[in-house]
Amino acid sequence: ARQLQHAGADCVMLCANTLHMIANSLEKRIELPLISVVEETAKKTKSHGLKSVGLLGTKYTMEADFYPKAFEEKGVRCILPSKKEINRLHEIILDELTKGIVDKESKKEIMKIVEAFEDRGAEGIVLGCTELPMILQADDTILKLFDTLEIHSEAAVDFALK
Repeated sequence: ARQLQHAGADCVMLCANTLHMIANSLEKRIELPLISVVEETAKKTKSHGLKSVGLLGTKYTMEADFYPKAFEEKGVRCILPSKKEINRLHEIILDELTKGIVDKESKKEIMKIVEAFEDRGAEGIVLGCTELPMILQADDTILKLFDTLEIHSEAAVDFALK
């Protein structure tokens, strides 16, 4: 990030959700603005008037507190899968999606998690991993999907155009 700063960059982005575990620490050490996928996603869910969202992502993302804190600050409740579901979703992401494999049975498992989120009051689903849009699309559920890759990209374009 410092090298980017010295090279003349106008901002910094961490282009992976899990890396945002260090975002606050990084932000304190650089002079450039950090465009945070977490902050942008929290703003986006709030702008849609949602009061609760389910979070899907890697085990590291779902077990850390950076997403729940950001949502809480916006008045949005963050619902997480069970420990067993977190571990299974992590396996699907690492063993399948990162290798370009989209398995129908794995999609059914993810849809069960989504249905459980709906039963627990979720009004939207945050795809907190850049690979998740490969397996879960808007027409798969009645809940609003928030694609963090798309949200982060739009924030970068908005920043560049200002």
